[in-house]
Amino acid sequence: MATHIAYLRRAAEPWTPPDPEDATLIPVLRDLDGPAFAASLSPGQRIALDLDRVRAQIASPPLGPAILARIDGRASLGAVLEPVAAKAGAERAWRDWRALSAGLNAANKLLLAVPPGG
Repeated sequence: MATHIAYLRRAAEPWTPPDPEDATLIPVLRDLDGPAFAASLSPGQRIALDLDRVRAQIASPPLGPAILARIDGRASLGAVLEPVAAKAGAERAWRDWRALSAGLNAANKLLLAVPPGG
């Protein structure tokens, strides 16, 4: 891997990572187009990622493509999951979101942003 990314802070500056279950946060995909990426996936298919010449695969939950298709970097997590939950149920939507976000966040492909003014 030619590039390493590190996020640093001073010990005196406390930091808490964003809560992946905070429905007000905005999911943002890094180097991926959510709808286009989702169209290339089948439910449950493993997601292949090229991380600076290192190939990695992460599991995609069954609702992964439906969730990814709605991530545009502007809509809140609640707005992204609402139509998915309406069809599949809230419990399944949140469970699959947790699995998807854990894998993509670990690969630095999914970040959570605070909404404007938040």
